[in-house]
Amino acid sequence: MIIQKIAEKSNNHFLASALDTPNGIRDVFRLSRILFKEQQHLILAGSASSGKYETLQIATILNDVVMMELNAPKYNEPSKFAEAFRQALLTVIRLDETNCYIVISDE
Repeated sequence: MIIQKIAEKSNNHFLASALDTPNGIRDVFRLSRILFKEQQHLILAGSASSGKYETLQIATILNDVVMMELNAPKYNEPSKFAEAFRQALLTVIRLDETNCYIVISDE
């Protein structure tokens, strides 16, 4: 059931393989517990290639949560990033979503 929903909602064929990692399904359920509740905040920290992004993608798909991404270095200065973040928040308001996560990437 999980793999079917991932296949329906995402073009990323590698997401299903993230569930096969030693902590994959456990991490997805941990994130799902947070995503299930309203007005929750989440910070994921980890080294590059640790699977945190894929795990978050799977959890948002399973919980029907909108996920948006901002790439921080692309903006070069704080005021440009602040404006992009403001626009992302306005988009969330326009979508009228009660659950939405904005991913800020530093890569």
